[in-house]
Amino acid sequence: MNDEHSGRPLLGTILEEKFGLTEAKLLEAVNLQQTKGGRLGEILIRLRAITEEQLLQALAIQFELPWLPDLDVNQVDHEWVKKVPIHFARRYHVLPLKTEDGSVLVATTDPMETAALDDLRLLLGLPIKPILTSSLSLLACLNRVYDEAASPAGAEQVMEDIAASESLDQIAHELDEPQDLLDATDADAGEAHLGARSRRLYVASC
Repeated sequence: MNDEHSGRPLLGTILEEKFGLTEAKLLEAVNLQQTKGGRLGEILIRLRAITEEQLLQALAIQFELPWLPDLDVNQVDHEWVKKVPIHFARRYHVLPLKTEDGSVLVATTDPMETAALDDLRLLLGLPIKPILTSSLSLLACLNRVYDEAASPAGAEQVMEDIAASESLDQIAHELDEPQDLLDATDADAGEAHLGARSRRLYVASC
């Protein structure tokens, strides 16, 4: 059975035919959707009628999108990642991978998040082609890729800190004598403070 508006096969039908969803569970989920709202697939997951991976595979069939269960960081072009803020990628579960035939392949867990995909197209400046993957795989790859993208800047900062530390050591070496004077002044001040405290104690005891 197809959706009369989009012409795509119905999600429930795909789940019944491909993943063994029972009619009883499907009707239960539909009734909950009608009374409480929400997405049918998410309701079925809450009912433990299907898994997230089964839902995503069914969505891939429904929307005629590729299904990629495991992402590899070697599939990701860091130049595209730099164009997408990490908070945006994490919030909408999207990760640009690479260009193919003038479009950017984008891993996602939600093909129905059209507003976020449109924003991503504007960020990248090219058409995008969604690829469905699991949340676990996407977030693991996303975190690693953004860590790697940030590491060169981190390494530069470390080198700058080392250079700054060496400069300070050199300055301290050249100013040994003034530093000794400062130390002596601090010591004299400490002795004066102790002397004043001793006098106060003596007066108090009298």
